[in-house]
Amino acid sequence: PAGVEMTLDLREKRVFVTGHRGMIGAALLRRLEREPCEVISATHADLDLTCQQRVEDWFDAHRPDVVIHAAARVGGIQANDRYPADFIYDNLDIATHVIHAAWKWRVRKLLFLGAACVYPRDAPQPLAEASLLSAPLEPAMVVVPALQMPGMGELMLILLIVLIIFGPGRLPDVFTSFGKSIKSF
Repeated sequence: PAGVEMTLDLREKRVFVTGHRGMIGAALLRRLEREPCEVISATHADLDLTCQQRVEDWFDAHRPDVVIHAAARVGGIQANDRYPADFIYDNLDIATHVIHAAWKWRVRKLLFLGAACVYPRDAPQPLAEASLLSAPLEPAMVVVPALQMPGMGELMLILLIVLIIFGPGRLPDVFTSFGKSIKSF
């Protein structure tokens, strides 16, 4: 948006990366190692993001300047299909706890990463760009975007949706699904 600073000088900043053991979070950690900042993270054993009080205690103790939120309960297409309410519940908890703590401890920027497949479930094969968002999506892949709201103070919440992720650390059932897609080409 016009007049909104979309860059951030990371020099001497404390950057908290959630989900640092996942594929995207781990890649972000590797990239941030080249920046003049202090990167901080916490394992699930050290910080359960589904528990608001633990998140608030952690933010109080560590006081990050920037948060890159890449954590989520993940399980792949089959798990999302079997337990959709569990995934939604946990991921809403995680997201709201991190956003609220970032606001409460006056974090300047919060980059909120989400992932989604934006091709319709029954898109013609092979997939074409014209199929993008042309019909109802795969139900397990629907994302509700987070919005900046009045009263958030100086916290800038940036939502980035990453479309279809492949690489090191990806869960095996995605490769099974991907393999089925390749067979249809």
